[in-house]
Amino acid sequence: MRNLLLCDNANLASVTALATKNNLGIEFQTFYDPAAFVRVDDEAAKYRKLVSKLPLCAMHGPFADLYPGGMDPLVREVARKRFEQAVEIAGKLNVSHVILHHGYIPGTSLPQKWIELNRDFWCEFLDNKPEGLRIHLENLFETDPQFMAEVLAAIDDPRVDICLDLGHINCHAGGRALEWLRVLGDKIGWVHLHNNDGISDQHAGLEEGTLPMHEVCAALNEHAPDAVWALECRLERMPRAIEWLREYGFLPPA
Repeated sequence: MRNLLLCDNANLASVTALATKNNLGIEFQTFYDPAAFVRVDDEAAKYRKLVSKLPLCAMHGPFADLYPGGMDPLVREVARKRFEQAVEIAGKLNVSHVILHHGYIPGTSLPQKWIELNRDFWCEFLDNKPEGLRIHLENLFETDPQFMAEVLAAIDDPRVDICLDLGHINCHAGGRALEWLRVLGDKIGWVHLHNNDGISDQHAGLEEGTLPMHEVCAALNEHAPDAVWALECRLERMPRAIEWLREYGFLPPA
């Protein structure tokens, strides 16, 4: 594995210290909350300084209540506005990787109609975006990896791939992480690494849940060898997670 980032969980100072100590990157998560948008101009210089010093940085954009494949055009317009703001902020931070949620909730929309509307949304959204931008669409409540594959095939843009959140698979998709890896393969460009009890999204340490993490990480190396990994476990569990990845050879020695 060539890249590992730490998700800051909006706790930038503590995660920066840990990332700097281990020469790792950071996924900035402050801007998942649109309330933080008003502070970006004041804080942009701080983030740009980090980006210049760390191996790789990314930004998680807003996701709550955003449905790019929703049937109501007003709902899609809200998603478009928030995603436009996210990409603008990423530019101010000198970040080219942006993680956004796909937004589909099974049982609330007809899958094929969602895929069609979602395709049109992203084709229009990406029309004036730079070639260097990379958008990673994250699963949350989706239960079927084939659905995600069809979403990506419909968008058909090299700037867009999948952010595979393993914890979400474990508690919302029956824990079938190995199946998702086999189905999605190199469509996965980003991975959120954390574990849980299979019931709730606990953001537990890698050894603290029902996901067979060693088997999952080995399968990631096999099926999605170029994907970037981001630790999204709780802050107090991150040091041990970094150690675990090194012990099993998924991260080079310090």
